[in-house]
Amino acid sequence: TPAKEQALVLSVQVFGSMWSAAMWYEGESSSYGDDPRCAKSERFVVVLARSIMVSFLSLFFASIPMLVLGILSARKFMFKESWTLEEVRKQLRSWRIKKIMFWIIGPFVVVFSIVFSTAFLANVTSDDGLKWLLSATVLFMKLFLLRPLLVGAVFVGLAFLSLRWYADPFLQRKARDRLCLAPDAELDQQASELDNGEMQQAMTLGVVGGEENHDFADIDF
Repeated sequence: TPAKEQALVLSVQVFGSMWSAAMWYEGESSSYGDDPRCAKSERFVVVLARSIMVSFLSLFFASIPMLVLGILSARKFMFKESWTLEEVRKQLRSWRIKKIMFWIIGPFVVVFSIVFSTAFLANVTSDDGLKWLLSATVLFMKLFLLRPLLVGAVFVGLAFLSLRWYADPFLQRKARDRLCLAPDAELDQQASELDNGEMQQAMTLGVVGGEENHDFADIDF
């Protein structure tokens, strides 16, 4: 997938989530001209819990246009033993239509989400705007902080498990070098012993193979 298409999909996820959060808060928010004394007072813990819940639900609903864009941008290898000119044109036409729809739906969702969120903020009180902003902050933290940290922790954990349980010293030493870990003297010694053992085995096979070739060369057919 090209980088510009990935950037558009990410923009749809971010702004679509903000639009979804605005829709969640729209039903219970107060208008800008309402009396502030009529607004319900809530504790910060309740507001924070609701913001976290709204951010999760917003990400879920924002994944729907992302799935649509993923289907439109997906390209798979098409194999046939023989292609006619009409079949090639039909397949290229289908890909072209999907690409046009991708670049129509994606920017439309982004622009609509920005306009809807802006209109929401312009017509609610500052307290409701702060609630939406708190949900947007939690959303950004999950997208750009928690998710990369979680993915990185999973991969590092798998690497450490492979270093601990997999017995091949060559792969262990290579993984330690890639992860910039401290060298292991015992591991280096095992790898060196295996290096020497394989070298001696290769030399032995080479000598035996040379003798066998020499023996076959002496045979008079």
